[in-house]
Amino acid sequence: MNKHEATFSRASMSVPLLGARAGSALTKIVVVLSAALLVAVPGAGFTAQLTLTDSPLFLTTAVPSNILFLTDDSGSMEWEFAYNDGTGLDNGSVSNSLEKFTDVNIAPDSAAKRLFMCVGYNTLAFNPSVTYAVWQGQDDAATPVPFKNAWLYNGGTDASPNYNVRKNPYVSDSSSVNRTDLAATGVMAYWPWADDGDGQYDAGECGTTSDNTTSGKTFDGLTTDQKKRFANWYSYHRSRLLTAKYALSKVMAQAQSEVRMGHATLHNNGGNSNVKIETMNAPVTENPKKALLAALHKVQALGDTPLRTELDKAGKYYECVTVNTFELPVGSSLCPIATNASGGSCQQNFTVLMTDGYWNDTFSGPGNTDTDGSGSFDGGAYADGYSDTLADVAMHYYERDLAPGLSNAVPVTAGVDEATHQHMVTYTVAFGVGGSLSANPPNRTDVFAWPAVASNTSSTIDDLRHAAYNGRGQFLSAKNPNDLTTALQNSIGSIGDRTGSSASVAVNSRSLNTTTRLYQARFTSGEWSGDLRALAVNTSGDVSTQVWSAKDQIKLQDWDTGSTVTTSTGRKILTRTSTAGVAFRWTAINASQQADLNDNPATGAVDDDGKGENRLKWLRGDSSNEGTGANFRVRTNSFKLGDIVDSSPIYVGAPPALPNLETTPHSEFRTAYVSRQEMVYAGANDGMLHGFDAATGNEKIAYVPSIVFPNLSKLTNTGYAHRYYVNASPTVGDAYGTFTNVSDVCTTGCWRTVLAGGLGGGGKGIYALDITDPNGSVTTPSGISTALLAFNEDNAAKIALWEIPATGANASNMGYVYGQPTITKVKTDANSHAWAVIFGNGYNSANENAVLYIVNAVTGAVIRDIPLVAPGYSATGNSNGLSMPAVVDTNGDYIADRVYAGDLRGNLWRVDLTDNNVNNWKSAYGTSSDPEPLFTATDGTTATTVAQPITVQPEVGAHPDGQSNYMVYFGTGRYLVTTTDNAAAASPVQTFYGIWDRGDVSQIPRSKLLPQTISSATTINSATVRQVTNDTIRWCTANDTGTCTCNNTTSGACLGWRDDLLTATTGSLGEKAVSNPVLVGGTVPRIIFTTLIPQTDPCTAGGTSWLMELNPKNGGRLPEQVFDSNLDGTFDSNDMITGGIPVAGINPGIGIMPEPTIIRDAANKTDLKAETGSSGAVMTIKNYVSGTQAGRQSWRQLK
Repeated sequence: MNKHEATFSRASMSVPLLGARAGSALTKIVVVLSAALLVAVPGAGFTAQLTLTDSPLFLTTAVPSNILFLTDDSGSMEWEFAYNDGTGLDNGSVSNSLEKFTDVNIAPDSAAKRLFMCVGYNTLAFNPSVTYAVWQGQDDAATPVPFKNAWLYNGGTDASPNYNVRKNPYVSDSSSVNRTDLAATGVMAYWPWADDGDGQYDAGECGTTSDNTTSGKTFDGLTTDQKKRFANWYSYHRSRLLTAKYALSKVMAQAQSEVRMGHATLHNNGGNSNVKIETMNAPVTENPKKALLAALHKVQALGDTPLRTELDKAGKYYECVTVNTFELPVGSSLCPIATNASGGSCQQNFTVLMTDGYWNDTFSGPGNTDTDGSGSFDGGAYADGYSDTLADVAMHYYERDLAPGLSNAVPVTAGVDEATHQHMVTYTVAFGVGGSLSANPPNRTDVFAWPAVASNTSSTIDDLRHAAYNGRGQFLSAKNPNDLTTALQNSIGSIGDRTGSSASVAVNSRSLNTTTRLYQARFTSGEWSGDLRALAVNTSGDVSTQVWSAKDQIKLQDWDTGSTVTTSTGRKILTRTSTAGVAFRWTAINASQQADLNDNPATGAVDDDGKGENRLKWLRGDSSNEGTGANFRVRTNSFKLGDIVDSSPIYVGAPPALPNLETTPHSEFRTAYVSRQEMVYAGANDGMLHGFDAATGNEKIAYVPSIVFPNLSKLTNTGYAHRYYVNASPTVGDAYGTFTNVSDVCTTGCWRTVLAGGLGGGGKGIYALDITDPNGSVTTPSGISTALLAFNEDNAAKIALWEIPATGANASNMGYVYGQPTITKVKTDANSHAWAVIFGNGYNSANENAVLYIVNAVTGAVIRDIPLVAPGYSATGNSNGLSMPAVVDTNGDYIADRVYAGDLRGNLWRVDLTDNNVNNWKSAYGTSSDPEPLFTATDGTTATTVAQPITVQPEVGAHPDGQSNYMVYFGTGRYLVTTTDNAAAASPVQTFYGIWDRGDVSQIPRSKLLPQTISSATTINSATVRQVTNDTIRWCTANDTGTCTCNNTTSGACLGWRDDLLTATTGSLGEKAVSNPVLVGGTVPRIIFTTLIPQTDPCTAGGTSWLMELNPKNGGRLPEQVFDSNLDGTFDSNDMITGGIPVAGINPGIGIMPEPTIIRDAANKTDLKAETGSSGAVMTIKNYVSGTQAGRQSWRQLK
């Protein structure tokens, strides 16, 4: 197989299903763990307008991690200096009183004092080019007041002075407003730093320090803006302690429900600085976050630096034994680790230790634990020859089981933190101090020469590094205030990386070979960053090394100029106004879009804050206003790529091999573009669709749909609450027409590759792009160059084809489109055709009806929107919408003949498109005014039937017994609505169906379907498996008389089959089938699908899934064993359930799984099902393939 494309075959069961679609075994590029597949509604008693979730439902049950900040409050934290690199001076100790000053010297009378006012020498000195932000939180007034900008002059003018520069901003009384002298004439503000570009101090770079006038800058010589900056610097940043309070308060203020936080200091000076760990999903003005921030701002600096003693107490706090940080008694209910029932078995525990000095305490500790500790995690590079070091303390509480009464299910990070018992992970932050080491050991097995450690020397900073290494955290060095803020935010970001991710996968080849790659989308909750990783798959079928990470690559790309930065090119970001594609630049977007970006996300005020242009720059990747200036949200670890949740990546290589369907042969187009740039596309909740170079991971293009503009400003909010933006999977296909976007090179018609997609929960509408030639380097055989299609901002009008928002004629019908569209050819009259994009209208449309959209792929003009309203349905007080359709070619001419699609009311519709008059396109059953569905899925176990919502794209295949017409396969369920979908449910029962569309029967009743029974779970070795009954089916043909009573005897006659999934009363918590099924033919055909079981256990990644493989003929188990249940590499009787029963389903235990991606390993007669789960894991599951294997049993235009 050519690596540029996925292939397909047509076999005995095949049906020509048109267009690009996720969900196929051989033609699918996309796997979706998605709202696109996971929406539906019970059929009775619900109201219109569903409460759609704004974040992944499976995160709602996750157990929050514990984080204890341990802050150095020793006397040196009061100092107002931190030597820059190049001075050769030691920040950890001092030799004269000058270096200890604790208030700004505004009249320096010596060269040494003047040098301290130069930021190149002293990194804490005032820097006029920095915008200093205020702390997060409130002061100590009886009615607390949020921290505000300090002002030396009211309004920045000399006319009305208002001296409120405060020595301690937390103290609200007049004693802190004591620096009116700062604005006096002749007061010195700073000495300029003429850095040579290396960021280090060199002699002479601070100018003349022999007097105050030659180089020094006075306060009254500052600009108005610089005076404001000086006031904030003095109040909030002038000392080590004030800087630490700023950095820590930012981290604490941004904490949400994903973490629990507490704070402690080395001495608890004043007795008010320690706060036990609590959940921090509250605003800064409410407890417990208010109390946490208040405790931080009460910290006073005094005393020595007993780091070992206090880290030991932190470990005892987690272990809940005496002499702990908070002096809690043994077994106290206030200890931080949760119970088993609340998720303590998988809860992660972290301590972040920040210090500016060298430890110097007398301490009798655990001994040399990193060499001969009680666990199996020491030795090798962890070991040294010293006892009772800080590194020993960290190792002790890493190896030790801190809650032996709990099950051991703590998530592991392969190669770093592989302990499953409850333990403490240690992060350390060194502020302004350094040791002799510049890097960690190169590997974890070889012995490493850790330096000898001595109290009160710089060697203790090497011990600080060693402690983080032993504790499986990170050592973060902060040389200056900005570094400190970044280091603390990165520590929390790293912790976030360990607490949650999810993924969907794409593949660049459907045949296993040496270049096979999986593309996995991931996200990190809390900070809401995203990643797209390329992973190699070795010839054994196992996922091996990471090839690239888009999250890392995009950081290297310049956000503004598009110039080369390091090895990557700058970002090209496009959008669209109401009329044309434009660059995503302030001067290019229209006034309405500018107004949207000026919306104040904190207050909700429309067109209010005037920060729109800076906000656009932030969206492009500018970080200069993060936490400062415009005070936008800080993106932890400098991430630029937003979370990718439900938008599965789609790989695009060479065009597929299609027949010559138009005047210009498609073969000519394919030949011209067979070697074009390989790309991977995915939507993210940063407001953009991203296109990445499949070989390197560099972003080649990004597109901001105009539909998301009204919510873009929310992304910059420091109190950002997650919401969706571009959260649906795109589809890609070739289409033919007169593309007016390139009319100068496409005068009479040409082939183009079109990408189309909805937004999921990000907005109502759909968009389309021309992605034919990312590099613009192709010249067709007829001499046409496509340079005008190259991915750059100048070509925005050529690339952005069209958008269809929920406005105008589409205001009533258009909803949130979660499913992928289909790109295909349709008949428009007796002699004409058009290439079209076909999709369901989605959910929460204004009219709450199910509507099938068919729009022109070239222009976006609506060809037809077909309402599908079942008998007796009223939109009043109800919800409905059409899910992802399957488009079928019945006669092999590559023109769409019919569409199958389900809706939220459980209706399975068949729409015929064969009439020469598009206005006559309608449901195949009933009339235009009174359409009837082929089948309505209902819960048959209740007295009052309840609709089973259909939210997947049906799978269609030829009848497995050779009968006329087609079988339609689909599952039912919902996993998107916030109020109910994550709860255990006894009803309604959800079902997986195989329905025979005989062509002359509509509204098939449930009673005409053969029931099979799914068993509860059992175990074969370590595999969790299940079986399904295998009752024989006889079909109700047109020759049968009477009512065709369906049963498993020869007298019965059926119109399909059903497998009821398990409920809370039958062993599983509301199991549902909410991912697209896959039909595979051959000697042993099978229908493959996954199920989803939401679980409230916080240690189950929100739920679990079964991978099911059934006989498409009767819905029963397969006649042979296809799973290697015992993982011995063979498929035999040892893999079967007792009694020689083949396994019908397997639960890999990686959380909630989407539809699998299937890779063929012909040499070993196996299929590799690449799966990912809500735990973030990615794996391949091997299946046996006997006899001939015809591949996916349907034809689709491929990506």
